[in-house]
Amino acid sequence: MFTGQAQEMYAETDINRRKIHRGIYLASLCLIAIFLCSSRYMLTVSEILLAVNWVAEGGFRTRFRRLRSDRAAIAFMLIYVLSVVGVIWSEDPGYAFSHDLLHKLPTLFMPLIVATSTLPGRRMTRVILLLFISSVVVVSFIGFFSRLTQPALSFREASPFIPGLYLGLMVIIAAFQLPLLARAGADRMLMRETGGSGKLQKGKGDDVREGLTPERTEPGKIPMGGSDNAGEGPSPAFADRGDGPMPDKMPMSDRVDVVEGPLPAPADEVNLPLPDWVIIGSRKFFIVGLVISAWLIFFLFHLRTLSGVASFAAALICLTAVLAARSQRFLPKILLPAVFVILAAVAAGPMVTIWRQTHAETPVIFNNLDSLTARGNPYQHDTLNIIRENGSLVYLYIADGELREAWNAKSIVDYDGTNLAGLELRATLFRYMSSLGLRKDADGFNRLNGKDIAAVERGITNHLNLNRPGFFVRVYEEMMSLYLYYESSRQLTEWGSLTKRIDLWRASWEAFRERPLLGWGTGSILPAMDHGLQKNGSTLSGLNMKPHSQYLYILVTLGVAGMIITVILYAFFVVKRQAHRSLMFILFLALFLVNFLGNNSLESQPGQDLFVFFSMIYGYFYPHAERQG
Repeated sequence: MFTGQAQEMYAETDINRRKIHRGIYLASLCLIAIFLCSSRYMLTVSEILLAVNWVAEGGFRTRFRRLRSDRAAIAFMLIYVLSVVGVIWSEDPGYAFSHDLLHKLPTLFMPLIVATSTLPGRRMTRVILLLFISSVVVVSFIGFFSRLTQPALSFREASPFIPGLYLGLMVIIAAFQLPLLARAGADRMLMRETGGSGKLQKGKGDDVREGLTPERTEPGKIPMGGSDNAGEGPSPAFADRGDGPMPDKMPMSDRVDVVEGPLPAPADEVNLPLPDWVIIGSRKFFIVGLVISAWLIFFLFHLRTLSGVASFAAALICLTAVLAARSQRFLPKILLPAVFVILAAVAAGPMVTIWRQTHAETPVIFNNLDSLTARGNPYQHDTLNIIRENGSLVYLYIADGELREAWNAKSIVDYDGTNLAGLELRATLFRYMSSLGLRKDADGFNRLNGKDIAAVERGITNHLNLNRPGFFVRVYEEMMSLYLYYESSRQLTEWGSLTKRIDLWRASWEAFRERPLLGWGTGSILPAMDHGLQKNGSTLSGLNMKPHSQYLYILVTLGVAGMIITVILYAFFVVKRQAHRSLMFILFLALFLVNFLGNNSLESQPGQDLFVFFSMIYGYFYPHAERQG
C-alpha cells in the first residue's frame, strides 16, 4: 500500500511521463509534415520516432481495446494485411519483404498509432498543416532558384529532394489547403465553443472525432478516452483509464461517441507564441494565402510533371463542381463551369498546335536528294531514320565535316561532345537546324544567330521551343515521342516517359490476363512485368520495370479479388470517418486517383507516406466544415 504522499508522487510522475510522450507524439507528426517533401532520411527517422514513442508509452490493454472499437482504422490496416496474404502465392517472397511490405509499413502502423492516441486539437492540426505547407513553399523556392541560377540543370532538378511527381502532389495539396486555413472566420466555431479562451466550454458542441469537444457522458458513466485536461492532471473520468469497468448500458448517441473513433483531443494543447491570425485566420492572411497558392500553382507547371498537372486539373474540376453545387444562386452554378471550360480551351489550344507540329510530315522525293554541298562536300542521307522536326526529316542533308568546323569556330562547346543539358550536341544541332528547314552544312549553320547557338548549347532541339513555357516544351517532347513510338511500330520507347508507360501498361495487362483472379502475388511484380514485356516483344524487357499505374500494380499482384477488397476497405474507412464530407479530402482523393493512372505512387516511400499521412489527417484530425454548421 502506498502512503498518501507516495500516491501523489506516483501520480505526478505518471502525469509528467504522459506529457513527455504526448509531446513526442505531436513533435513526430510535425516532423513528418516537414520532411515529407524535404528529406527521405529524416522522414524515416520521424516515423521511427513516432513508432518507438508509441511502444514506450505502453498501456497496450487500453490501446487495443480502443483499436477493436475503431473499425475504420482496422479496415485501413487490413489493406496492409492483404499484401501480407499475397506473399503466400508470391514467386519472390524475398522481394516482397524487402520492398513491397517494407514500403507499405505506414499503412499498418500509422492508423494503429492514430486510432489509439489522443487526437491533436484543432490548433495543433492547423500547426501541422501550416508546417507542411511552409516546407513545400521553401522547397519550391529552392528548386526554382536552383534552376534559375543554373540554367543548364534539367527541369527534373526543380525538385531537389524527392521525385518531381510526388512534390507535384504536395504542391497541389498545399495550394488548395492554405486558403482554407487562412480564410477569415475559419475558426469562429472554436472561438464560440471556447468563449474566446481557447478552452472548450462544458456542454458546447458534440463532435468528438474532430477534436472539437470533450466526450459526452451521463452522470456516473466512465468514458473511454482522454479528458480535456490530458497531460494536465488526472480527472475523475480518466482515473480508471486502463482497467476500469465498461459501462453496460448507454444511450445510442453516447454509445457512438464511446465506441467509434480514437481518443478525443485536448481542447487547447498548443501554447506556441503564434499570432491570432495564424490560429483563427484573417482577411490579410487569406489574401497572402491566395498569393502563395498562386506561386505554388506556377511552380507546379515549372516542374513540368504531366501527372501533377493532370491531377491538378482533376482537383480543379471537383472544386468547380462542388462550389457550383453548393451555391444557392443560379449565376454561379452556370458561371463557374463556364469559366473552367474557357480556361480548359485556352490551355488546350497550344497543345493542339503542338500535336500538329510534331505529327507534320513534309513530303520528300528520295530519288532527287542532292549529293553535294555548295562547297563540294558529300552529303549523308539516312532515309530510314524517321525523326522529324516541324515536318522535316532530321537525318537528311548532313555534312559533318563542314558543320563541325563551322560550329567549333563559334562555340566553346565541342561539336563531338555533349551540350549543357548532358545530351549529344551533334544530334541537338541536327534537330534544331531541321526545325528551321536548314541543311546541316556550313551554309546552313551560318544562317543561325547567337541566340540559336546558345539555344543548342542549352539542349533546345526546336526553335519554336525558345518562346514556349517550360510545361509546353515538355508537352512537345511527349507528343514527339508518341509520333516516333507509333511510327516505329512501338519500338522507339526511349524518347519519352509516356511511351514507356504505354508499353508498360500493355505488358501489365498481359500479365494480369495470365492470372486475373489472385494475381502473381506480393513481390512478384518484376517477373510478371517481364512476362508481359517479352510476350509483347518490348524493348523494355529485362530492365526490371514496374507498371507505372497503381491500378495495374494491384491487379497484377493481387488480381481482381485484391483490387475489389482494397477499394472496399478504403471506402469503408472514408465513410466511417466521414472524410468524404470534407472538401479538402475530396480534392485530395481526386488528385491521387488521377495520379494512380500513370504512377505506382503507393510503392515508393514519398507516395506511400503522403497518401497514408493525409488520409489520417483528413480522416481523423481535420475538422469538416459541414459538421460545424
